[in-house]
Formats: sequence, C-alpha cells, structure tokens
Amino acid sequence: MILKYSKFISEKIEVSQTDSPGLASQKNYLNDLEKNTKEFLQKRIELDNIYMTYKDEGDLVNKLAARGFIQKTGNKKKLEFLNPLFSVYSGASEKSRTLKDLEKSIEELGLKIKEKNDYLQKNPNSKESVGGEVETLNKELDEKNKQLQRLSKEIVEIQRVANERLKEMTNNFKDTNRQVRSSTS
Repeated sequence: MILKYSKFISEKIEVSQTDSPGLASQKNYLNDLEKNTKEFLQKRIELDNIYMTYKDEGDLVNKLAARGFIQKTGNKKKLEFLNPLFSVYSGASEKSRTLKDLEKSIEELGLKIKEKNDYLQKNPNSKESVGGEVETLNKELDEKNKQLQRLSKEIVEIQRVANERLKEMTNNFKDTNRQVRSSTS
C-alpha cells in the first residue's frame, strides 16, 4: 500500500507572497495533505507498537505525546490526534490490543478446560462436580470466541475506513494539485 500512495507525494509547494488568498489556501491545503499522508505511511506501525505495549492510560498518553501523535491531555478518552488519519486508524490499533488480550484469555481458558478434562479422566467419580465447571468454561470459551470474531471484523472495518480516507486524501491532493498548477501556469 505504501508504494501505491507514495507516488503522489511530492515536494512541499512554496506559498508566495504574490499568490492570491485562494491560491495560497490551496497550496497550504496541499502541503497539509502531503504532510499527513507521508506521516501516516511512515508512522502507522509505530502507532500499532505503542498501543500493543502501553502499561496504563497514562503511559499511553505519554508515549503518544512523546512521539508527536497527540498533544498531551492526560485523558485517554479525549485523545486528539494531530493527524486525522491517525484519529481513524488508532481505533484499529486499540482493538488489536484488545484482540491480543482476548486471544491470551482464550488460550488460558483452553488450558483450564484441558486440565479439568484430564482430571475427569483420572477421577470419573467426580464427574458431577467437575463436569459442571467444564460446561461453564466451555460456554465462556464460546462467548470469547464470538467476541474474537466480532472484534476481528471491527478491526478490518476500521482499517478499510482508514484506507478509504487515505485514498480520498490522495484524490483531493491530485485535484487540488491540478488546480494549483493551472493557476500558476
């Protein structure tokens, strides 16, 4: 995907004092689009890594601020990303962390079920007491697997929206770039 969108990124367009206000505005808009797109393509993996490794909300805010993704607010619920693409994409990063935690939980639940079943095989007389626990654990496992599937779909959808936004920005860049070039010719 990076190669697909890196073609349209160009050098910064200089705004001249002799430019009309409309043309200067278009040039600034182009520069902002170029900056946001380039930053997104370069730092998306870094954003994923921050979300996968933060310890608590304060740590997340500190890491995002230190890497220039946000201005420090101290409140995870009110994060305002400086780049609009990261605003969209951060949802996928956060859900990916939740997905990872859920996968770990499913793995641990599977081990508990295996232990209970092994115990039942060695102690068939305790089927009544342990069998109910196994049934409860299996229901919990089924529910977590459903959550996992739902979360996976949500992540794919968020990534699709981010890619659409990137494509939209690319098209806006091309259109505005043509207008600026025709205005300066």
